[in-house]
Amino acid sequence: MLSVDLSEKYHIPLQGLANENLLLRGSWIVLVNATRIPPHIGMIFNGKYFSLNINGQELDVNIFALLRRIELQKIKSVFVELKPHPVFSLDYLQQHFQQSILKHPKVSGSEATCFTPVKEYFSENYALPAQKMEYLYQLFPLLYEQEVINSSFALHLTAEDLLPEMVFPLPVYNKKNIEDKLKSLPKRS
Repeated sequence: MLSVDLSEKYHIPLQGLANENLLLRGSWIVLVNATRIPPHIGMIFNGKYFSLNINGQELDVNIFALLRRIELQKIKSVFVELKPHPVFSLDYLQQHFQQSILKHPKVSGSEATCFTPVKEYFSENYALPAQKMEYLYQLFPLLYEQEVINSSFALHLTAEDLLPEMVFPLPVYNKKNIEDKLKSLPKRS
């Protein structure tokens, strides 16, 4: 079991560098542009990436395509492996997360963020209290408390991005930060 000091609420201890062999099996939370405020979040199930973004829904994206983009653009990313669910199969969980994404056409700010389907997923499948997960950084203390996290890895983080002993501090943000970020992104049709 991964040992985490819960007094350090918004920290993720890292075990090393991520690679495609790790990400081909199991379920993972992915923080893309992990140091940005707010970071982008998606999930991986058996090597397939899923997320909601401003352009729409990303469904069944091959992990190699995601990793190639991360490598080419040197995107700071964190990958958090979840322990196998005690009741539900990985196929069921993947389908459930996909259904959560399909409820929302795209990130709109007031109606849905990239965190919205993740929040729904963990609330419904892991019985985590939705009211305690308004923002991404609030999810991780709940996951550690419930002993759901198995391990965590990163790509392209520098020493300046980390706390001592390979610990990633999650960015803390608010609704205004989300709105400001959405306004700053280029409009696409």
